[in-house]
Amino acid sequence: MLMIAHRLSTVANADCIYVVQDGRITETGTKDELCAQNDLFARMWQDYQASVQWKVAKEG
Repeated sequence: MLMIAHRLSTVANADCIYVVQDGRITETGTKDELCAQNDLFARMWQDYQASVQWKVAKEG
């Protein structure tokens, strides 16, 4: 099965993830392998994990 996704949680459990940057495949691997490389996917995953904790505050 081939999945194309912008949401990282969609591909987190995939057997193989391909990171495409500027029309080229720049990284391949599992989520854990890509996170260990500390490249684009790892930075996006860290940002995604941080955003899960965000909450909208009600003013007033």
